[in-house]
Amino acid sequence: MLATYHAHTTYCDGRDTPDAMADAAFAAGYRVLGFSAHAPVPVPSPGNLSPDRVAPYAAAVRAAAARYKGRMEILTGLEIEWVPGLGIPPEDGYAAVPIDYRIGSLHFARLSGDSFFSVDGPAESFREGVRAGYGGDGTLLYRDYYRELGGLVRTGGFQILGHLDIVKMHNKDGRWFDEGSREYLSAAFEVAEALTGTRIAVEVNTGGPARGKTSEPYPSLPILRELRRRGIPIVIGADAHTAAHLDPHWRRIGLDLAREAGYRELAVLGRNGWTTGPLE
Repeated sequence: MLATYHAHTTYCDGRDTPDAMADAAFAAGYRVLGFSAHAPVPVPSPGNLSPDRVAPYAAAVRAAAARYKGRMEILTGLEIEWVPGLGIPPEDGYAAVPIDYRIGSLHFARLSGDSFFSVDGPAESFREGVRAGYGGDGTLLYRDYYRELGGLVRTGGFQILGHLDIVKMHNKDGRWFDEGSREYLSAAFEVAEALTGTRIAVEVNTGGPARGKTSEPYPSLPILRELRRRGIPIVIGADAHTAAHLDPHWRRIGLDLAREAGYRELAVLGRNGWTTGPLE
């Protein structure tokens, strides 16, 4: 069954409306579509919702869900952020808004004090961030990234872990660190250890290839094999920022990687909780 729980719209940093994304997903054969707008954060981030935008976003998604009732299940989600040094921001300002599920993600790395940069932002700002925050040492960056990601997992409060190794997005040809090194994989595997027994699913995120940012999904094959060894469930996440990212072609790339890692089934999330389905 075609399903994705990671989709963004014009309410945050996506380019298409919820209705346009729903229409594209249904035309592509999806049967479950989860929207996951970037939740509010207490640091400058124009791609995240402000608290007063959460309710209108949720209402727009519910309207799309009503339009497709009985044909495609549409869920209202949020991609919540882990902010280094601050943790998961409280939802006090919009706690009354009905949310079906949450994706937990880490996008920020610390510069100094209350200053941050995005590990998946423009290449120039990433380069400057590594220089200013880590003395140009990518090893220090990934150690910090995976340590913070482990904190997110241990804190919990979400159903799906997003793009586990997105710290590699600007690491083409090993520019900043060696993704195959024992040290790097050991840091990533600590997150896998934290996930063990939590029932949190990890998404095989195809947003990198779809947007031309990486040649493979997140996470990489060695990390995905470790997740499989530990029995950690997976979903396929489009991380769609336009309707074109919902093309099943990108999903197949994720499915192929999952098969190579040894997975034979996917976790499926609906309003009634988790079930499983074949890897297809």
